[in-house]
Amino acid sequence: MSAYLIAGAAGFLGSQIASRLVVANSHDRLVLLDSLGPTSHSGNIDMIVDHDRVISVVGDIRNAGVVNDLIRSHDITHIVQCAADAFVDGRAEDVGHWLDSNVVGTLTLLEAAKANWSRKQYSHGTHFHYVSCADILGPGKDNSIDDFSPAAPETLFASAKAAAEAYVHGYTNRYKMVTSISHPTNAFGPCQFPDKRIAAIICAMLEGKRVPIYGNGDEQINLVSVFTAAAAIVDICSRRQSFGRYGIAGETINLRDLAGMISSSIDMHFAEKPGLSNFFQRAPAAQNMSSRNLITMVQDRRQNHRPRHYDFKRLHDELGFPAYTSLSSDIHRTVGWYAAHPHWWRSIMDGSYRTKPVKMLMAG
Repeated sequence: MSAYLIAGAAGFLGSQIASRLVVANSHDRLVLLDSLGPTSHSGNIDMIVDHDRVISVVGDIRNAGVVNDLIRSHDITHIVQCAADAFVDGRAEDVGHWLDSNVVGTLTLLEAAKANWSRKQYSHGTHFHYVSCADILGPGKDNSIDDFSPAAPETLFASAKAAAEAYVHGYTNRYKMVTSISHPTNAFGPCQFPDKRIAAIICAMLEGKRVPIYGNGDEQINLVSVFTAAAAIVDICSRRQSFGRYGIAGETINLRDLAGMISSSIDMHFAEKPGLSNFFQRAPAAQNMSSRNLITMVQDRRQNHRPRHYDFKRLHDELGFPAYTSLSSDIHRTVGWYAAHPHWWRSIMDGSYRTKPVKMLMAG
């Protein structure tokens, strides 16, 4: 029997990993740890915190005492580190903030794992997984990126992720810890904050707000469903040896076509469920008009975007994980979730989600 500590469990990807583990691993225990910072929502894990194999705790991964106590008292065998502050606001240039929230937390988890797992043989059932991001790999050689591309971060956030990843490599080599790293591209799906691109477009269209697409809309983005990303990470973590780095990519689409795909999906949902018009009266679909009318091309602001080709193969070649081929259906599923949960994303927009009572225990 394994026991997982999920760091950042109330976040977008962390909550999906936790949900996946509850369903996929019927005998494993889960400890969900989150500080409930700006990018976390306790409602993301409300459906699983009452499960008899799940313990949820409000705590900071930078608190060594809390982390050590959880690993020791719950006999943790697997740590999945997906806690990382990616909140987009005025701190974008605050180097100290990125280092503190992303690097120090990962290092604290690694040190606690080393201290507690030193009483075990590292090859016997322990595994540390770090959820990084494909952005740390930069543009790649000739704009092509694979599982072995070196780190070449172009933003402060990506630099902090790369630094944390370097510590994972260091602990692997120095202490022979069993570790793995994942590099998802742009994950999307239910429970994503509306400051992210796809969620922002969906929420804007549901409220009848203009959706600006800059330049000619040819900027390309690689998208993968959060369900696929979570399934891949759970698969990697279930292995009993160190696997190194795995890229998790999806389908590539330009922003113009993406906005069109989302608008078509919204119109379909309104046609299938007329009652949505009562909740989103300003949406064009509520007036039997096309949501595509909200897409506005903005020519006075050009995007200097370099297209990237992701050639990630290790997931398929070594683990037999299927290639991602369901962008359209996953977009439609995501649109349906946001249409059905307006209170969730509106609570984020007005900040009221920060005052919602939680079912999680307070550390200490």
